[in-house]
Amino acid sequence: MTKDKSKDNVINHIKEILESTPKDEHDTIFKQLLTVFFKEFIDLFLPWFSDKLDFENLEFLDKEIFLYGVSKNEKNYVDLVCKAPMLDENKESKLILIHVEIQSTKDNNMARRMFNYCCQLRLREDLDIIPIVLFADNFKWKTEVKNYYDMDYNNKKYLHFEYEQIKLLHLDAKDYLNNPNPLAQALMAKMDLSKVDQKKLKIQIARAISSGTISKSKQAFLYTFCYKYLIINNEDKQIFNDSLMGMTLEEKGKIGEIMMNFEQKIGYERGLGQGQFNFLMSLVEKGSLAVDIARKELESLKDTLPKELYEKGLKKLQ
Repeated sequence: MTKDKSKDNVINHIKEILESTPKDEHDTIFKQLLTVFFKEFIDLFLPWFSDKLDFENLEFLDKEIFLYGVSKNEKNYVDLVCKAPMLDENKESKLILIHVEIQSTKDNNMARRMFNYCCQLRLREDLDIIPIVLFADNFKWKTEVKNYYDMDYNNKKYLHFEYEQIKLLHLDAKDYLNNPNPLAQALMAKMDLSKVDQKKLKIQIARAISSGTISKSKQAFLYTFCYKYLIINNEDKQIFNDSLMGMTLEEKGKIGEIMMNFEQKIGYERGLGQGQFNFLMSLVEKGSLAVDIARKELESLKDTLPKELYEKGLKKLQ
């Protein structure tokens, strides 16, 4: 049987993108994910709250809002803060803040930290706050991290503060297998996978993302996220390669389109018009992208390419 030369194309390209990305950008991937899929995040983990928010008029505050007066052992900025219109219990519109911290390690002082951040944000913005912590660490906890902070004295409680706690590895991935939320498909990579067939799961995720109804730039983001967190060894890479082998030409074409869209976005930012062109041609040559789609992509690159290179591409795609 002839080996399908296109099987490694998309996977290797994703790997190249990830390996060329600076480390500090990798550290912010969860923040980027939750910003891009903020509605999906709230829908998934706070469904009771979702229908009260106006997602069309969200305002994300500065990427890192610096705070003052926090402990020297605490970072002096917050991860993600969104100003959101909502309807209160009286059906009246009001603005609130949604504060999300992404935590990659267990922190038994998290509740106190969140209380300090909440106080700072309240003083700064004078708005009610919904505090959320997403724990994305790689360990199952033997003891839970408290999601509340109390201030009491002599058996009298003067203050009680709580935050919403989401610990991904304590969530069973099988409970999210059929969830239509695209973010659920991606975050399964960080959930408990012990009760699922991981090979089938990885194939399902690859297909679910490529066949979704979200934009191709969002699909590319999810696909790259999943590759980063699901592909941890050569066996995992082979599983993803095999998932491409089992796809129809149409499905491969969709993933090729997704990654072309992602490559184009990166190229615009870095001025790599010729790099986009070369990648486009390689997709066509390896059978991962239909010629008619490639022509449209080439047309979108016209203004970024030398005339002779553009004409060379047109000739190849005849």
